[in-house]
Amino acid sequence: MDTVVDAVVVGAGLAGLSVAVALSDFGWNTVVIEKNKLGSGASGVPMGLINPAAAKQANLSWNAESCMAAISELLERARPFSEREFFKKTGVLRPSVDSATYEAFSTSLVRHHYPSGWARWLDIEELEAFQPGLVHAGGALWVNEGYTVDVTSYLIALTHLLLSNGVNVTTENELQSITWLEDVHKWRLVLADGRKIQTSHVIHANGASILDDPDWKWLPVHRIKGQMAVYRSDVVLDWSHAIAGRGYIAHLDGHIWAVGSTFEHKYENTEPDEPGLIYLEQKVDKILPDLRSRSELQSQWAGIRVGTPNRLPIVGRHPKIQGKWVFTGLGSKGLLLSAYLGQLLAASLVEDSSVPTEVSTKRFDNGL
Repeated sequence: MDTVVDAVVVGAGLAGLSVAVALSDFGWNTVVIEKNKLGSGASGVPMGLINPAAAKQANLSWNAESCMAAISELLERARPFSEREFFKKTGVLRPSVDSATYEAFSTSLVRHHYPSGWARWLDIEELEAFQPGLVHAGGALWVNEGYTVDVTSYLIALTHLLLSNGVNVTTENELQSITWLEDVHKWRLVLADGRKIQTSHVIHANGASILDDPDWKWLPVHRIKGQMAVYRSDVVLDWSHAIAGRGYIAHLDGHIWAVGSTFEHKYENTEPDEPGLIYLEQKVDKILPDLRSRSELQSQWAGIRVGTPNRLPIVGRHPKIQGKWVFTGLGSKGLLLSAYLGQLLAASLVEDSSVPTEVSTKRFDNGL
């Protein structure tokens, strides 16, 4: 017998779990299905940042205040469902590493209207007192409103939050088929374990797998490989903030720290590799020359992200197929954007509200 629910979310990464929480808050009966283990895709990055002044230009991110409010709230909601402290408000130090980043970072506060207390510029004297031994090109942007997150632990906590709300989350259970039932106007999904689910709404939040789905082949998205390396320091690190100059360096416990990430548009395999490690090590050495000498490599990680033409996610309904929705293209800003966009997508399903044009599927309708 088929199980009938309000919505099925395909994918249990940052996008899928975030929209599932938002739908649950609306009281919708929702099922989340994931073909692999939790955090097996790009969302399983070992250490992530929530940084509203990201990228090479340190531009204030899209809808930064709403996004920061939403992810801060969701982190706190997930906190009781974890046995470990998986996030901290560490702030993010953005040192200028060359003349180009100096120009971009030093003017960021002028080019953007930051909320009070979010960010300030540190001149040479202030920066060298703030973090001695850091290599820089004349100062740094200090982003007080920044977090460091153990992303895998966060995903696990979100899953337990959903389970406590009665949401069925099933992993390692691949979707075998999906068929439209015209007589009842619902989709029937058949899972690898034989279960059959009927629903009016299917949300595709399955990361890079969206590129293999013929229903979404019109979206102008592409794959980007990202790599990270995780180290253990012999001594307790004497700084608690995250650093984002050439890539980013972050830690939560003073010993285990991670460096990321690469942005590989051309790659031969999806696994961590030696060229990626060398590239990451060079990032570290140019900012903190002595850090690796007192640290030991623990592990490497690689994942495939989804990129979009304007580097903003794609959220919304399929313009021609009833009951099909997509949530993809979070790129490297998944932590920052996922909670707020999950709320917007859930509201679009439940209340038929519109999604902002700059992140909506509508901006690519002419691709059909």
